[in-house]
Amino acid sequence: MSRIALLVTGALPAFGDYHVVFAAFLRAAAPAHDFELVPYDVVHKMEYPTDDQLRTFDALMYTGSASNAFDDIEWINTLVAFTARVVHDHPTLKLIGICFGHQIIARALGGSCVRNDRWEIGPTSLDLTPLGKSLFSVDTLVRSSFTYSACLIPHQTIQQMHRDHVPTLPPSFDLLASTPTSPVQ
Repeated sequence: MSRIALLVTGALPAFGDYHVVFAAFLRAAAPAHDFELVPYDVVHKMEYPTDDQLRTFDALMYTGSASNAFDDIEWINTLVAFTARVVHDHPTLKLIGICFGHQIIARALGGSCVRNDRWEIGPTSLDLTPLGKSLFSVDTLVRSSFTYSACLIPHQTIQQMHRDHVPTLPPSFDLLASTPTSPVQ
């Protein structure tokens, strides 16, 4: 069984809490894979896994947030510092950042997060690098479908909702995908 610490960085009033939503997404994506998702409220409770608890996890997953990853406020600065410490002290622990989480990880590891001049909203095509193509086992992640011989053949869809972005690849990162609006995905 995989154990994942879920660092909850906001709320989803219309859909339920992030823990419920992410558990449902993970079960739908990998129904045969057994996992435990343990939530930590890093915004209101400022709770984080201890070093002993971190040793029991396979990954840290960071949720999205309505907050700006570049804001200079206590809970965001604490999350950035925690992330930098985890990378240093637990180098084999996998980090998975969703939108805001990706931006926090970039900041913690020497990158930046800034306001973009435009939004990326809704289904978005991503240009994959050779490493991205290898990792995802596809040539592109696109929003489209086409009909061939009266059969609908779907392609993968990536939903996006952000204006903030990571403008340049942080040191020691590998680029997987990009868009014209946000070159580091």
